[in-house]
Amino acid sequence: MLALVNHVVNFRALHLTFLRKSGLFFLLGWTLVVSTLFLFTSFGTQEIVVEDVTKPWPGSKRSPNIVFILTDDQDLILDGMSTMPKTLSLLANGGMTFTNAFVTNPVCCPSRASILTGMYPHNTKVYNNSRRPGNGGCTPFNFLSFIEHYSYNRFLNKMDYKPIDDPLERIKRLGPNWEATYDLEVPIDRGHLFRNTSFDDQLYTHSKASQQKQDTLAVEYMTFHSGKYHNEYCCYGPPGRGHFFFYPFFSFFFYVRFFFSKKIKKMYICIYVRMKGWDVWRGQNKNSKFYFYQIIDENWKEEGYGNNPDEYMTDRMKTWSLEFLEKYQRFKVEYTTNTKTLEKVAPFLMVLSVPAPHNPFEPAPRHVDASERLPSAPRTANFGRCSVASEDKHVPIRGAPCLSEVQTAEIDSCFRGRLGTLMSVDELIYDIHEYIDKQMGLLNDTYFIFTSDNGYHLGQNSLMYEKRQPYETDIRVPFYIKGPGIRPNSTYDGIVLNIDIAPTLIDLARGFVPPHVDGQSLVPVLFASQDSDRANPRTMDERFLVEYYGESFENPPHLGIQTSNGEHPAFTHTPADTWNNTYKCIREIERSKGDVLGKIYCQFTCFDKDKNPSPCLKNTPEAKGEYFHLDKDPWQLQNQWHTLSSKHILKYSKLISEFSTCRNTAQCNHFRYGRVDP
Repeated sequence: MLALVNHVVNFRALHLTFLRKSGLFFLLGWTLVVSTLFLFTSFGTQEIVVEDVTKPWPGSKRSPNIVFILTDDQDLILDGMSTMPKTLSLLANGGMTFTNAFVTNPVCCPSRASILTGMYPHNTKVYNNSRRPGNGGCTPFNFLSFIEHYSYNRFLNKMDYKPIDDPLERIKRLGPNWEATYDLEVPIDRGHLFRNTSFDDQLYTHSKASQQKQDTLAVEYMTFHSGKYHNEYCCYGPPGRGHFFFYPFFSFFFYVRFFFSKKIKKMYICIYVRMKGWDVWRGQNKNSKFYFYQIIDENWKEEGYGNNPDEYMTDRMKTWSLEFLEKYQRFKVEYTTNTKTLEKVAPFLMVLSVPAPHNPFEPAPRHVDASERLPSAPRTANFGRCSVASEDKHVPIRGAPCLSEVQTAEIDSCFRGRLGTLMSVDELIYDIHEYIDKQMGLLNDTYFIFTSDNGYHLGQNSLMYEKRQPYETDIRVPFYIKGPGIRPNSTYDGIVLNIDIAPTLIDLARGFVPPHVDGQSLVPVLFASQDSDRANPRTMDERFLVEYYGESFENPPHLGIQTSNGEHPAFTHTPADTWNNTYKCIREIERSKGDVLGKIYCQFTCFDKDKNPSPCLKNTPEAKGEYFHLDKDPWQLQNQWHTLSSKHILKYSKLISEFSTCRNTAQCNHFRYGRVDP
């Protein structure tokens, strides 16, 4: 069993102070302290022992090209796919639809950390979207010091990559020039902080390395990322101009920019993190936007876009993606056909992390009219449910005011805007698919994966628009995979999780699954024969852990935050989150008992005003729990916790405890599959 890292120094707390301070002396001192801590602090080490396993399924492609599309806040059961007909035609009809796809944490940053690593939130240590007091884990330091060592792209970008998150251990095992073998980011011009290798140089290096071994799975990928990374990437501090300061120890990690704000007469610091394992990087600074956004490239160059209608973010992503593919195709023709320098070109990994349908729900100009003609938001059975009807649910649902006519109209506007933003994503996917097929001739060598980082609610339980809740609207997501060897128009009804994405990508590309992951590869499912057990509806019981840690930014801080933190100032707002919205749930489908949709059991943790754990108020849902049998109550209207026997409560409590400490696929699957009787 592999031990997870134990952070000796809590970097997630260090940054809370420096933004509030002023003066260059303090900032320089802070940088020196952090660099010293980074140099002399051990984070622990996981060593990957790679076993190359070739799995040649009929019709499948090993070490294929991969296009991974990740949307932001896209629901499934509130018609979230209704304005994406091209995507449904290409990926759903042309590939496999996963009808029971879920996330293990229904909010962006933790889910994205789990997607990158294949780990549950209790192992990534990313609990919510916050880098504020409360230690949500969504910080560049957490991603830099841990998450990025175990992200799927590292295993594709470098053939013999093994994660070593302890900096001292890297030097000990790999020598003082460990960057050359560990990060594959040399040569680098230290004087200017930039790589001095071109696109062709990078692709040639990967292609040459792939040719040196006969094993078809011994390849390196040319990697490309465009769009959102996580909520707190990348600049720590407000945008602006200023002097540059560079501390040499961080040459392969980040650089620091200082600048002075005349308006409030304070000095600020801005830290840019070098993204590991990405050859071409077009990362959006912080959260999703469609206009007035900043993009950071692989050389830390930051450039603003979106001042004009023709710089709509999704459209810019399509431009960057097609440019990448055009360069790749030109290189392939030049080196394999014209000069015949290479026998084959390294495959590519393209990650398109689009902003849609995240707020502010702004469709591209060409889609505004069409989106305004869309119908109203679905009036589900729990839409607008409030007051006495919600007394059996936890805070912030219990006590949420009933929706006014104005709020209902605003929900409809949000719904139309959300679907309108997805129209441009539909075009993006179609155009990329067509280019790979018609211009490159690589469709039979390429897999397309599509999903979202979490679901969404729109007026359910009188919460206007948000996620964060342990209900089907928020934890269910769309999920499709298309590629060679996958049966067209096929479905799979087994439970699939966001922690299954990383092991699937690595298995597709390299034929093994790293032992640090908690999820499992979907490759056996994708290539199962028509008459195999894997291809037919599952018969075994399945379950997984949903874990979320509530956050709150406003005063009084323990009462909650409003819908989307007030990012729509013209809209009225309803509660969205609170510290006491901290829960762990078992979501299960007991097919041995006839379940189709299944059940969910949740238990809550309560806090006082200083965010210290404290007993929940007696006889509240937080003190007891929530339980819904979705085959009988699909919209989770009536909390049935009171119908559970003490044996059933003990069963779920034990499962929550066991899941909360599982740390690899073997441990987590021990609880994920099979019948568990009370």
